[in-house]
Amino acid sequence: MGLPFLPVRGVLGSDYMRVREDFREMANPYDPSERVAVVPAILPDTAIFHAYQADREGNIMSDTSLNNKLLAQAARRAVIVTAEEVVDQLSWNPRRMFIPGHMLSAVVHAPGGAHPTACRGYYPVDSGHVRHYLSCAADEEKWKAYLENYVYGVRDHAEYCRLVNLDSLWERRC
Repeated sequence: MGLPFLPVRGVLGSDYMRVREDFREMANPYDPSERVAVVPAILPDTAIFHAYQADREGNIMSDTSLNNKLLAQAARRAVIVTAEEVVDQLSWNPRRMFIPGHMLSAVVHAPGGAHPTACRGYYPVDSGHVRHYLSCAADEEKWKAYLENYVYGVRDHAEYCRLVNLDSLWERRC
């Protein structure tokens, strides 16, 4: 049995349709006069993402712009969430997405866990670190040094936060 296919916009007419043999074009079932691309669904074994808050029951409040609920539903085996805060009761916010604990395998308290990207309301994007990351990713030797410094070379998350001076980002809450 093959993977399920999902419709996507924005790839018709692009090189993706030429280079990806698994992408297909078909009539939109809701408007047969429109053509849509369909692509294989991504079914990861494990999903890992960051959330604003987790409660002690394992429920979380996540960003709505990133569809983490779909990611959690797609994972075949495990869903691991890092969270800025662990609280007794979640702060309800209609601009955030509630994901119940029964959909998650583990929740880890990790303030700054979205770094170097932003965590809205907590800290902005660390643009300097993103630029550094991108320049290192373009060169194999720089990439190895980056991994050694920021991934393998730190004992734990707290040491990583000190290394990247996350306190300065928290001072610029967004």
